[in-house]
Amino acid sequence: KLAAGKAAAELKAKQDAEAKVAADKLAAELKAEQDAEAKAAKIIADEKIAAAKKIAAAKAAAAKAAAAKKANTINCVKGTQVRTFVEKSCPTGWKKK
Repeated sequence: KLAAGKAAAELKAKQDAEAKVAADKLAAELKAEQDAEAKAAKIIADEKIAAAKKIAAAKAAAAKAAAAKKANTINCVKGTQVRTFVEKSCPTGWKKK
């Protein structure tokens, strides 16, 4: 009886040790997966920030170019036609709007 009880205790201890190793392995894999997801999320967030900065810079440049263009243009009317010219005065036959 003692030998059988001892063998059963050793078997139980071995199973517990194997279960602990398996649980530790799963926990390590889960942590690695969570770390990888967090790193990917950070990279995506950084890329979004960089893209937003590029878009803002492009919009600012476009607004600056539009302001510069508008400052150098005039609208002229000839009958029902309205045109924008880059010159300081309207061409012959056109009136400044």
